[in-house]
Amino acid sequence: LVLGLGRGAEGAKKGRARSLSSQMERDFRARKAKCETEAGGLPEACHRSPIARENCVLECVSGPCYADVYASDPLEEGEIDTVRG
Repeated sequence: LVLGLGRGAEGAKKGRARSLSSQMERDFRARKAKCETEAGGLPEACHRSPIARENCVLECVSGPCYADVYASDPLEEGEIDTVRG
C-alpha cells in the first residue's frame, strides 16, 4: 500500500513537470510569434538575412535568456543549428 502511494506521488510530480514544460513551450511559441509578426519593429540589421532575423527574434523573445545562451556564440551565415531545433 505504501509503495502504491509513493508511485502515485511520483507520477503526480512528473505530470506537473510535463505541464509546466508544456506551458513554458506555449509561452515561448506565443512570444516568438509576436516577435516575428512585429519584425518590422526590429533594427535594420535584423533584416539582412534569415539568420540575422532569427537571432533578433530570439533576443526579442527574452533578452536576458538570449544573452546567457546565444550572445557569446550567435548563429552565423551557413552554420547549421543543431541546438535550437
